[in-house]
Amino acid sequence: MTHGTETEQLLGAFRQERAEFRSWYDIGLEKRGYSAVIYFPPDAALQVFTDFLSDKPLTLEENMSSPASALRFAAQDLKAIYFESVMFRPDMVLPDDAAFTNWFWQNTAAGAVLKAVKEKCSASDDKALKMTGEMLLVPMGQA
Repeated sequence: MTHGTETEQLLGAFRQERAEFRSWYDIGLEKRGYSAVIYFPPDAALQVFTDFLSDKPLTLEENMSSPASALRFAAQDLKAIYFESVMFRPDMVLPDDAAFTNWFWQNTAAGAVLKAVKEKCSASDDKALKMTGEMLLVPMGQA
């Protein structure tokens, strides 16, 4: 028996996965003393995508001009969070950028969430969301 909608299941898997990667991200942040994440730390990125896919209004910081911008920057930060996590996770060895990209888009709940966000944006009547979905969230070879 399936519990919850497909979106709820996807977001549940994303929350669980993000929690697992969060500890490795924190270890890396502590060791390096910096992160490539600019606008959306792990919890904030999770919230942006959860709210958007759950049809809740996005809470935008003063420096975000639109939901489309927030989604695009949150996607960039999410990929940085996963990349930085993988660098410090001893059971993950991804030899190059292409291997990371393939793994992220094909094997993670985060990649699936971004694909779902892409689909929802692409179907939007809002021009900025539509452009974000069609061109800025998911690489063409990974859609």
